Amino acid sequence: MSMKLLANNTKWVSFTLVLLITLSAILPASQAGAVPADTIKLQLLSVNDLHGKINDKYSEVSLNEDLNGDGTVSSSTYVGGMDYMAHWLKQREASNPNTWIIHAGDMVGGSPPISALFQDEPAVEIMEEIGFDVGTAGNHEFDEGTQEMLRLLHGGTHPKGTVDYDGQNFPLTVANVVYKDTGAHVLPPYIINEVEGVKVGFVGVITEETPQIVIPAGIQDIEFTDAADAANEAVAELKAQGVKSIIVLAHIPADQATTGASVVTGDAAALANELDDEVDVVFAGHNHRRVSGLVDGKLVVQAWEYGKAFADVELEIDRTTGDIVAKTAEIVANVQTTADPAVKAIIDNYNRQAAPLLNRVIGKAEVEMSKNYPGMGIGANGDKALGNMIADGMKHEMSADFALMNGGGVRENLNVGDITWGELFSIQPFGNVLVKLEVTGADLEAILNAQLGSGTSFGPDFHVSGFKYTWYRDSSNNRKVLDIILPNGSAMDKTKTYTVVVNNFMHTSTAAKNKPIGDLGKNAVTGPEDLEATVNFVNSFTAPLNYVEEGRIKEVAAPAAVTPTPPTTPTPETPKNPDAPADVTPVSTKEGIELVVDKKDLKKVTTADGKTVTTLEISKDSLSKALEMAAGQDSKKAIIDLSKVEGTTIVGLPASALQDAKDAVIEIKAGDNTYELPLSIMNVDSVAAALGTTAGSVTIRVTIEPVTGNDAQQINKSASQAGVSLLGEAVSFTITAEANGKSTEVNDFGTTYVTRTITIHVEVESGRATAVAFDPEAGEMTFVPATFEVVDGKTVVKIKRNSNSIYTVVKSDKTFADLNGHWSKEDVELLASKLVVKGQTETQFAPNSDITRAEFAALLVRALGLKENIAAAANIKDVNGSEWFFGPLGAAVKAGLMEGFEDGTFRPDAKITREQMAVMISRAMATAGKEMDAAALDGNANFEDGSKIKDWAADAVAINVAAGIIKGTPANTFEPASFASRAEATVMLKRLLEFVEFIN
Repeated sequence: MSMKLLANNTKWVSFTLVLLITLSAILPASQAGAVPADTIKLQLLSVNDLHGKINDKYSEVSLNEDLNGDGTVSSSTYVGGMDYMAHWLKQREASNPNTWIIHAGDMVGGSPPISALFQDEPAVEIMEEIGFDVGTAGNHEFDEGTQEMLRLLHGGTHPKGTVDYDGQNFPLTVANVVYKDTGAHVLPPYIINEVEGVKVGFVGVITEETPQIVIPAGIQDIEFTDAADAANEAVAELKAQGVKSIIVLAHIPADQATTGASVVTGDAAALANELDDEVDVVFAGHNHRRVSGLVDGKLVVQAWEYGKAFADVELEIDRTTGDIVAKTAEIVANVQTTADPAVKAIIDNYNRQAAPLLNRVIGKAEVEMSKNYPGMGIGANGDKALGNMIADGMKHEMSADFALMNGGGVRENLNVGDITWGELFSIQPFGNVLVKLEVTGADLEAILNAQLGSGTSFGPDFHVSGFKYTWYRDSSNNRKVLDIILPNGSAMDKTKTYTVVVNNFMHTSTAAKNKPIGDLGKNAVTGPEDLEATVNFVNSFTAPLNYVEEGRIKEVAAPAAVTPTPPTTPTPETPKNPDAPADVTPVSTKEGIELVVDKKDLKKVTTADGKTVTTLEISKDSLSKALEMAAGQDSKKAIIDLSKVEGTTIVGLPASALQDAKDAVIEIKAGDNTYELPLSIMNVDSVAAALGTTAGSVTIRVTIEPVTGNDAQQINKSASQAGVSLLGEAVSFTITAEANGKSTEVNDFGTTYVTRTITIHVEVESGRATAVAFDPEAGEMTFVPATFEVVDGKTVVKIKRNSNSIYTVVKSDKTFADLNGHWSKEDVELLASKLVVKGQTETQFAPNSDITRAEFAALLVRALGLKENIAAAANIKDVNGSEWFFGPLGAAVKAGLMEGFEDGTFRPDAKITREQMAVMISRAMATAGKEMDAAALDGNANFEDGSKIKDWAADAVAINVAAGIIKGTPANTFEPASFASRAEATVMLKRLLEFVEFIN
């Protein structure tokens, strides 16, 4: 058949690629001539692999193609740009009222800054303006994890995006992505639309290699199942509902030697062969090719990349049977002729917002540097200039010996001339974080061999810095490093320990070519984002950059004889008791003494309700040695790193090893969470006595467990009732002591605030977020002290409390109508949003009203994260158990925050004076671990009425003044006997929480 390209100048031209398939020229005549007269004409316009490139353009010269059909390859004819794409799509849509616009994934992710700086909301806004009807998710939709994918789809606020972003207005379908804990689909497995009363089904699937090509931490809650099985299951459900016209949106690669040729290959072709024959069309994606051809009677189509083209698939559907009876496809170049004004306005708006940052000049390039992967060819330089420059920047930023940069992380070329921040962002758009690891020379060789692979034609993936290496392939295409040479010309020492910098994707990826990095690299040190390192490196040059290929990577001919390494006969070992505690090696690190755990020491089980529970039992000798080593360090910390363990983590510690290390802290890292156990809170002898035994028989177990199932549903319900939104999963932290089949919970740490962290996988604004403890019996959430720190695009929430519980992080934004214009508005609404203070009604705070002693006591108890204590309130004469403040007063008394009067009364309804409040605040400071020496202070003499401050309050006032919590009036008086207002009490409480570092 003829080979043609439809260019968007409304004329057909001869071309070397077949970008049109007319099935009547392919199908047997008996089929081609069997199209019924009474059919519905349905047009599907599709895009794939846009990657947020809403404003990019590519010249015919750069692509070396005549794309507009005028017979020349011009430097002034461009394809790309969603404003131009919108024009063509809307024009085609106008030609047929039965038109749906669809996509096959990777529309966002790996995006240039005009979209990525705003969390890819611009790309979604443009798809909505164009009128997309349905799509599927690609692997890049999961770049920032499940929750960000769902936020972009359903709405929600991201710090880099629109406040209260409303999500996209068309659905995504993915049949082969499910939640690990329930098996439920993350997105609908199929979507049904109707055209003139006939149902048409869309089934989405995604490449099963997604877990190997996105950062695992963000997708730990989901799994990717077999695409063909999942699609066929969805097709079966569609058929059961009478749907016979079925389309599969597959973010799965397809290939074709010549577009339109008879043979389509790749994973999408294999999928088409496995799909139920009721499927008529498969829209492919992922490998950025132009494909249109038949596989097993199914039309397989893919429309290039980056908005350079779209596919137009014309279907005819039998009105009676609902079957697709004819199908044609064309791949249409998005030649820039006319821009759609509405989409252009969206692009212009985001360009204006981003321009100051995008256009900032960082340096200058003397030569063009391409984004290509390392090359192959015997004797040729395999390294690439841009990859060399980026790897050098990584090495420079982290002061390391070596650096490795994955080829897929370099997304664009670097042009000659000024280097702008926007260009560098486009080159490295993922926001990956640098990680420095310790490896031996032998480890590095193993890492390089893994990325070279075997049995395929791919070869090198990593750009390198700090060394050169040569590699060869044998007759079976197995590839192996031959030598690694250091800058001084010497061979690398395989026994020596070096430092190597990678990005966190490479460090955590489970793909075969990356996995050895995480397995072999030790003592990880986290650095800045990769883009920041590149910007700093480029900015450090005083002359224009002139990076070139220099032979850092070279393929050489296979050695004449490569002597195989003879197999070693393992020395028989005495079998280890599988239930015996693990003997682990303590190693000194910058953070403390790490107990290096081997995977074989972990015992993993799956419970009846599907939870994964991993247990580690540490031997007494190992723990005692680690604590002894920790005593000689400033941190006095022993670290057990199980950060790569998913699900519930239980660590067993022999109690007898803890008795002589009261100054030490054991830090347990479990998944995204940590727990710092100060051994000062462990009264081992007392616990042992409670269990009727001695310390030598007791095991202390620390359990860190993500909350799922019914408990998680209860938390969601509680959040909804409280008017707050959850920002992350809930985590339960517990400590139990066990011996001889008995156990008791350790959950009262006195005045010691124990730190644990929860990591949220997005950047969180601390002013409108708070950590809460959840009480499953009461179904209530209460404030707990916590600070927020953004690290590598995630938010680490450091929670401090003197007891354990279930913790999570919520967002709230509380306002009161009567605070408008009031001096306390910002501080009051901050603490109200953090669930510390409440209004007198939902809309009224009454800032100028006086506050009672009971009210202020309850505020302090809530702010310090203390549990209510009914027993401690029993001896107070003038309160009874029916009053709302009974439990909080008990907690305040137990913590020593307040005392009654000489007659044994508390006078809860009496108004509190400023000097009484100062005393209670100073005691709260001490409870929080921030005691101050009043004798060294002179905070009262400066007040005009300082002599009026009573002796029992003088020290407390001085402490408050020195801490910046209490300030005088404009007339420089303290007015100690004046009653405090609700606003004053709240503002002082906020200053207290900041001073003791219980909030940011």
